[in-house]
Amino acid sequence: MKGRVYVYVPTNKKYNYPKVEGLLYNTQEKRFSFLSEVDLNGKAIGETAGKAIRDFQTMNPGVGIIKVETKPISTTTQTPPKANVTTTQTNAKEKSGSSVLLVIAAIAAGFFF
Repeated sequence: MKGRVYVYVPTNKKYNYPKVEGLLYNTQEKRFSFLSEVDLNGKAIGETAGKAIRDFQTMNPGVGIIKVETKPISTTTQTPPKANVTTTQTNAKEKSGSSVLLVIAAIAAGFFF
């Protein structure tokens, strides 16, 4: 499953970041994050996380990493609840009654013009 690896750094100065999938920067939290494969316990698996951290340290010599966290990404999609749609039906009596009124109105209009 996919997860996000968060790497915390000491300051929020400009760094050189490795090219990894889903790279995001959060200067207020003094961290950057990227996508990686994680197991069911939320630990990063595969070489993506380790390679990205090594690349970051190579590109920014002397910068220590404070903490690394991983969090799984929820892939469940929520479907919106279905709305109950009710239709109104007009019965035949209502239709014929309105037709009769239109005919009477037309006849009455003919007498006044």
